[in-house]
Amino acid sequence: MGVDGGHFRRGMLLVLVVCVWCLLIPQSGAARLSSESRQKLEVQKHLNRLNKPPVKTIESPDGDVIDCVHISHQPAFDHPYLKDHKIQMKPNYHPEGLFDDNKVSAKASKERTNPISQLWHTNGKCPEDTIPIRRTKKDDVLRASSVKRYGRKKHRTIPVPKSADPDLVNESGHQHAIAYIEGDKYYGAKATINVWEPKIQQPNEFSLSQLWILGGSFGQDLNSIEAGWQVSPDLYGDNNTRLFTYWTSDAYQATGCYNLLCSGFIQINSEIAMGASISPISGFRNSQYDISILIWKDPTEGHWWMQFGNDYVLGYWPSFLFSYLAESASMIEWGGEVVNSEPDGQHTSTQMGSGHFPEEGFGKASYFRNIQVVDGSNNLKAPKGIGTFTEQSNCYDVQTGNNGDWGHYFYYGGPVSNLEDLYVEYYYSLKEVFYLEEIEEEWSRLTRLRELILVGLPKLMSIWKGKHEIAKLENLKMMKVKDCGKLRNIFSKTLAHKLYTLEHLTILKCGSLEEIVSNDNVEVGGEAVQQMDLSTVPPLFFFQNLQKLLISKCNKMESVLPLIVVEGLNLLEELIVDSCN
Repeated sequence: MGVDGGHFRRGMLLVLVVCVWCLLIPQSGAARLSSESRQKLEVQKHLNRLNKPPVKTIESPDGDVIDCVHISHQPAFDHPYLKDHKIQMKPNYHPEGLFDDNKVSAKASKERTNPISQLWHTNGKCPEDTIPIRRTKKDDVLRASSVKRYGRKKHRTIPVPKSADPDLVNESGHQHAIAYIEGDKYYGAKATINVWEPKIQQPNEFSLSQLWILGGSFGQDLNSIEAGWQVSPDLYGDNNTRLFTYWTSDAYQATGCYNLLCSGFIQINSEIAMGASISPISGFRNSQYDISILIWKDPTEGHWWMQFGNDYVLGYWPSFLFSYLAESASMIEWGGEVVNSEPDGQHTSTQMGSGHFPEEGFGKASYFRNIQVVDGSNNLKAPKGIGTFTEQSNCYDVQTGNNGDWGHYFYYGGPVSNLEDLYVEYYYSLKEVFYLEEIEEEWSRLTRLRELILVGLPKLMSIWKGKHEIAKLENLKMMKVKDCGKLRNIFSKTLAHKLYTLEHLTILKCGSLEEIVSNDNVEVGGEAVQQMDLSTVPPLFFFQNLQKLLISKCNKMESVLPLIVVEGLNLLEELIVDSCN
């Protein structure tokens, strides 16, 4: 029987296609593996560049690893222009008048703040001729959009006080509340900055408080030197308050970085680590802590020096790094900045400063005090003609003042009004979430709150502290509490009586939790709460819309709900109690 030529050719073609397809499969897999391998190699090379061989290593209580690196091996000397640089171990001049502001009156002593340090100090110190460098981990780099962008700010993050189009700044999602001065030549600036731990809504957002030394236009050629404190989960992997610096000579495009994450800043100090956690931090209506930062231009060498507190000269930015700042600055700014990553005109709940508005004052709102500038004669002087700027004063605001104790100062920051969703996650030092004051404005910010998520708060003692009878939570529909190890109860009966819109309540892994609604005459979260007289309150007024209640792995639970509350759960559809004694 003969073979049909057409069928033979089609059969051969099919065999060839199948063979080619089989050959392509492992090649595409190999290409994919090759791409992953390239990324790993790129990350590892970057880590090798940043993490210099240490003389000594110190493990910080917050999980950081501090490497004590010989001063001549620090990242700055990877810069080609610094290969033969001779380290200047101290500035030629300090600004005149630097130590005068230690003189305070009796009134100021009432508002004196306490000493502050860095957490890693508790476990050791670096030897002479070394500098402390926070070790960069692989996960730090992987959180960045790319290896190249790691440790860098996004373009257009400078507040532009006189911009005719404020949307220019809003496009980047950055918002500010600042005081500023311009119109002269400036050779440095100083400020004492109140230290807090603001809550961050999303990991890709941050909150910082800093001073800016600016030169050039607000276009592509902007020069900036910055220093202060920040909370940045994306950069550091946690919510700790950390000391930071930043510099750029081209408006954040290709030059500059945070801390020592590129070559540029030359550190000479062995006691302070850039990017390390600051401790302790201020508490609402509690002890207040602040840090002093001074940046000034050496009149002879031209380098920009930085000092932390009265005792620590940290190092300098060589003058060749800059164009406009090689001569002087044209604007100084002090204040706060947050990132708002919410789309479609919505607003983040990320806090600036303390999370309270400036009018609340000392112990509640965050402040900058003793703000000064360095003039052409190397003198520290009070700034003249201070202006203020904020994109949305109903979210974050600033108020200036002047007195004999604090010199020029301002309070700044705030929460977002009309908050609808609040997520508080992985704040290891947080002990309370809300402080219920007998002030109508305090509670008006929570009247639209619909969803409350509290996760990973091992030291949380109380969700609601203060006067429960003034609470206004008429729109709260969903609440989740998880991994809050020290929390003993969730609501007082007074507060439970007001949660008539709550539909879903989830409580997971709260190992110290004894009850959801506390009994009369007991402490709620460690404080005595004055309970309302419930003898005449009908049961239907407790959780009258609650539909789902889930409790899991709360090993100290003594009871789920008091009988008077259970009698009113007419809409409850689902009740799950799992792994609770």
